[in-house]
Amino acid sequence: GGLQDNNTVLYKGTVAWSVGHIGGDGGWTGIDATNDNILYGSGQVLTISKSLNGGNNWTPIRPPDTNRPTIFEAPFVVGVDNPNVLYAGRDIVYKSTSAGQSWFATNGGAPIDNGAPFGNPVVAMAVSPRNSNLVYAATAPLVALRPGVFRTSDGGNSWSDLTSNLPDRFPSDLAIDPNNDQKVYLTFSGFGSSHVFKSSNGGATWEDIGGALPDIPTEAVTVDPMFPEHIYVGTDIG
Repeated sequence: GGLQDNNTVLYKGTVAWSVGHIGGDGGWTGIDATNDNILYGSGQVLTISKSLNGGNNWTPIRPPDTNRPTIFEAPFVVGVDNPNVLYAGRDIVYKSTSAGQSWFATNGGAPIDNGAPFGNPVVAMAVSPRNSNLVYAATAPLVALRPGVFRTSDGGNSWSDLTSNLPDRFPSDLAIDPNNDQKVYLTFSGFGSSHVFKSSNGGATWEDIGGALPDIPTEAVTVDPMFPEHIYVGTDIG
């Protein structure tokens, strides 16, 4: 887990978490689904590191183009069906098919949102547990004033705009149903609109499912893998 100002922590099933991994501002993390000695962590502006020995040693595998628009705690995800596949988000989404040894730009090298020469940076991302070619990403309104939500179904060759009638708010998190990757959940920060939306058709249309929740920033969503009809969201008050 990444704790921003307080590095990255690691839990191995014992009583306490071990602290101080990687250093700096802890961000997104990942674990190879086929080998739990292979760990990934990150710090500010997509400084990704990789461990091959359960977190004892770390090697930088940072994606290129560090001058491009990048969220402070920028997202990256690790494929589940193919853990050699990683995606990492600046305004361009970068992909690795070598577990981070090398990276290339998706979308023909163009930003996925409002780009030329720079676009809105990616703030949230989720990869299908069943198909590492299917990725959802949401952007922050830091270059253009309207955030967006996007999907690739072909491993990043192209990205489709799914923003539709979603609220003009800061997107915060995405989660995919582990049994149905056309079912995706999306949360928003801000005030004055709903904060949780669901799509059952891969983002073609969105349903507002947050009407009963308080009008406060909602930062996280996850799906229970054993009971995928159970959805959890994290807000500014819990």
